[in-house]
Amino acid sequence: MSADIRASNEIHAWFEDLRARLENTDDQLQVWQSDSGNLEQGLFEIVERLISEELTESQQNLTQVAGSDEALVSLQEKIAANLSIATEREFEKHLSTAMILAEELEAREQKLTQLCKEYEEKLASLAKQQARTTLQRKTIARELRAQKAEFLASHDGAIKSEPSIASAEATISTLTEELTQAREQHGELAQQLEQAQARYDELAREMDELIQISNEQGKSPEVFNDNLEDQLRSEIEGLQSDIDETEKELEEAFGELGVLREKLKKSEDVVETQFQKIRTLEVEATSTASKFSSVQKELEQVRAAIEAGAQNEQATIEQLTSQLHAANQELVDQRLEHERELMEAQRQARDLRAEWVREAGEHRAELHRQHDAQLEEFESQRNDLERQLIDLQRQKISATDSDDRLEREVERLKIELEDLRIQNNDLASQVARNQMADNPSFSRIDQESLTWEERKHLIMQQLEAECDGDQEPVECDRRLEIDKVIRATNLEIQRRDEEIEELRRIVEQQANTTQGVAIGAAAIAGMVDNDELVQLERMRLKEIQSEWEEKLRQAEIDLSMERAKLARERSQLETEISEIQSQLNSTSITSGKNQGNGSKTRRWLDHLGLREENK
Repeated sequence: MSADIRASNEIHAWFEDLRARLENTDDQLQVWQSDSGNLEQGLFEIVERLISEELTESQQNLTQVAGSDEALVSLQEKIAANLSIATEREFEKHLSTAMILAEELEAREQKLTQLCKEYEEKLASLAKQQARTTLQRKTIARELRAQKAEFLASHDGAIKSEPSIASAEATISTLTEELTQAREQHGELAQQLEQAQARYDELAREMDELIQISNEQGKSPEVFNDNLEDQLRSEIEGLQSDIDETEKELEEAFGELGVLREKLKKSEDVVETQFQKIRTLEVEATSTASKFSSVQKELEQVRAAIEAGAQNEQATIEQLTSQLHAANQELVDQRLEHERELMEAQRQARDLRAEWVREAGEHRAELHRQHDAQLEEFESQRNDLERQLIDLQRQKISATDSDDRLEREVERLKIELEDLRIQNNDLASQVARNQMADNPSFSRIDQESLTWEERKHLIMQQLEAECDGDQEPVECDRRLEIDKVIRATNLEIQRRDEEIEELRRIVEQQANTTQGVAIGAAAIAGMVDNDELVQLERMRLKEIQSEWEEKLRQAEIDLSMERAKLARERSQLETEISEIQSQLNSTSITSGKNQGNGSKTRRWLDHLGLREENK
């Protein structure tokens, strides 16, 4: 029995080891599967990346071939180097990696096969051990039953002497202890059974001795035999129950063996599944190798196509180079002629700019003179107002009822006249600054959607409407001067456009007469349009035009602001004058003096350009 228990423990330990090895094998297979998937994906990505990089690089190099012959040679060398070195190295590298992986898979498959063989051998030995254990268990059961019958037969003639009973009780307790130890220690069951057999023999000898002693003494052994038989029967039943428990434990051990067999079967199924996965990976690796070979063939075809395209591009480049050399000489002469014409146009533009600056200076001087005249006129009007105030002060003496009121009115009128004088001076200085400013900051108005002709027509209408109204002659002259400058600018722009169009026609005629083909004409036109001097001159003319347009817009805004300000001041002055007149009418001043003062007031308003509209 101890051998069976040790065998059971060994089997259990072997199953645990096998389970651990199978789990390790599953982990390794998962790692191999992930490595194989990663390898396959890496191979495809590398091949696709190589193809895309080579194609992209080839296309870029082919587009650069038209630039020079050296770029074409560099492209051919680079393509050849990339196709002959990089592709072969990557292919050899990944092919060697795939071969190493395949060898590792074969080695691990052989290892798994060896493990399966060992597992089958273990199963066979386990079956043999199980058969031997079953046979031994049956043999032990038969021996126990025989010993029990022999024990009962040997104790029929026992006597009831007290020393024999004590000896029997000691023997039974010894057997009980031994059986308890046999129940606790399954590994020593066979030895305990042998010891029990020895104890049974010794007990039989002692019983025989007791029977002989009892016969010699002539005592009746019936009572002793009954008690001893009951005790032995109870002890034998205890031994039988221990044996039954041992058999149950053996059956449980065999049940565990059955569970382990099922687990082993499941492990075999898992191993078979892993073998199938390995075979699938081998098939996929073979497919990957075939795909890689097909990709290599495609790369070779692409290389051949690129080489053929490069040869065609080389021929095209040589042809285009010869044509460009033929056209460059003609374009150089034409460009020199065109540069001379552009220099002449720039000189004329500088002369025009100097003339415009001179005219602007003269215009500013004229405006300054007009402003001085206006200031003198304002000064005379101020003197008239002072005289009127003096007259009012003289008239205040003759007033009896409203002396205090008139005195306050006179003081108020002095303050108002001083404010008017300050406002007139500020207005005059502001007009002078606006007229004499060299670089005013232009503010854009909402006319960007109109063309230059429409904006010019709108400005002319506004100028004509303002000149027809009740405005000062100085403002009309200023607007006429602006109109004159606008017309001169338009004429100059029109003349420059005609010159540019004439130059373009000359260039086209020269191209048609010398080259005689559409390619030459297009090249010359492109050279003229892309010439830096021509572009600069056109940009400068556009800047001059936009500058004059901005100046016109700013002048229009300034005029509108001046008109609004003058209208507000005129309204304020009319209100104050009406108040003064009403106050003067309430005094004791005569009607003739009042009429004289009123005529002076109206003349003063006429000088300021603020005629009474509500007269």
